[in-house]
Amino acid sequence: MANRWGNIETAARAICAREVPTYPGVDASEVPALIDRFWRPVAAELAAGLRDESGCLIPHSLAAGINAWEAWLDDERQTQTAV
Repeated sequence: MANRWGNIETAARAICAREVPTYPGVDASEVPALIDRFWRPVAAELAAGLRDESGCLIPHSLAAGINAWEAWLDDERQTQTAV
């Protein structure tokens, strides 16, 4: 099955690749694992319109961020169930 989130995953991973190396205390050897860890939350923000087209965060409430993450997880669960 094709990756349902292909374009958003690609964009989220690119954003992570740009941001993760700037995190304090991150060693270059950790970057690939951190990108794998954080692309989904970034994708959830993109999907919910909480990041603009350049990947910059748009000011939003904590509740909006939580709702975006929960919606992403719900969608991911539905996709796994359908497979």
